[in-house]
Amino acid sequence: MTTAHETPTGGAQPYITDDGVLIIPRDCDEAYRWWAGGQSIAKTLIELGAPEAVWKLYSHEDYPDELKDTPQPDAG
Repeated sequence: MTTAHETPTGGAQPYITDDGVLIIPRDCDEAYRWWAGGQSIAKTLIELGAPEAVWKLYSHEDYPDELKDTPQPDAG
């Protein structure tokens, strides 16, 4: 089971579960709350180093070049 990630000060942070679900906790920093005027989901995915398969679930944009060099998890 995946648990919420926290900052050193205890605040919840966005994360991607082992099965590729993007979690943006309601109590996370306002900057991540896209639904309340925060940054885009795409920017959050870039910050998290999202694998291409996860990116495709959440963004219509092309997979960013800056993530193409990120090590991808084994496909199983």
